Amino acid sequence: MFTAIITKTIYVLIIFFLSFLFGVLYRRTLKLFKNKSLSKRANHNISTADRLTRLFIAIMLLLWGLYSWSPVILFFSGFCFYEAFSKWCGFYAALGKNTCDIN
Repeated sequence: MFTAIITKTIYVLIIFFLSFLFGVLYRRTLKLFKNKSLSKRANHNISTADRLTRLFIAIMLLLWGLYSWSPVILFFSGFCFYEAFSKWCGFYAALGKNTCDIN
């Protein structure tokens, strides 16, 4: 029983690590471009309200992913956590949208 819990915890942590890594690599790729408009897209681009929304979505996806034991849902949950913590949204970056007050 205890071994199964540890195994599942490690499984979830690996998926979260991969989703964070994907977010970091996507953001770094945008920063590598010399084009100013693409490089700007790698800066903070979401407001506090958007961050809280992503945090809520991440928690709901985490619960759903744990219930259904779906690696895809867990991956998206980890990516939403990454977006909430890094103040950066990959989808907003692709669209060139910015809701951050400070930027």
